[in-house]
Amino acid sequence: MDSDSVSPDFAEILSEEIKNEIDREVLSKVLVSQGWTLVEYKSEPDIFELVKIYTWLDSNLTGNHVNLHHSVAFELAEDAVMFKLRWAGK
Repeated sequence: MDSDSVSPDFAEILSEEIKNEIDREVLSKVLVSQGWTLVEYKSEPDIFELVKIYTWLDSNLTGNHVNLHHSVAFELAEDAVMFKLRWAGK
């Protein structure tokens, strides 16, 4: 195999990840245009931290939210504030 070629499996995985990132970017813009609040993580949490965050989100919010990989969109501004207060340094 030539060192400049990319395996079909890797190309497919990369293509899917690019598509998902574009989808998340479009969705975040649509939600923000509808009045939702977007909060980005200061650093990318590891899997154990994400479990804690997702559990907290499901237990403590009054409105809807959407996890967008590097950020969370909140339907209610109050929920975004609570999230920032709880997870500000994370």
